[in-house]
Amino acid sequence: MHPFIAALLIASWWCLLPTSAHAQQAQPEGEPCLTYPEVFTPNGEGETDRLSWTLHCEGIQLLNIKVFDRWGQLYFMTTTWDGSWDGTFKKRPAPPGVYHWVIEFRWISGNTVHKLQGTVTLVR
Repeated sequence: MHPFIAALLIASWWCLLPTSAHAQQAQPEGEPCLTYPEVFTPNGEGETDRLSWTLHCEGIQLLNIKVFDRWGQLYFMTTTWDGSWDGTFKKRPAPPGVYHWVIEFRWISGNTVHKLQGTVTLVR
């Protein structure tokens, strides 16, 4: 399976489908819900300087978003949808490469914690 195409069961089927060379959308039952980039370039050009996730559906309570390197080191964490990663770690530029992100959330109508995960490539 292509690394940017996957399906996860989270209260309903969510499919991660490429929408362009630089973005993907997670879709519950065919409705766009979450968009995020596949690649970001924190180089000051103003286009893709930060890694962020945009929610397009309602009824979700975000618990946290975490970004890890390939060895499992936590590079970034936020508890709000407004949080975005600037590509740094301990105030220094993170090395280029593929990073794994995990979003933990729950539907407002329930208590079960769900996870949505994917990867992003940091390019310098």
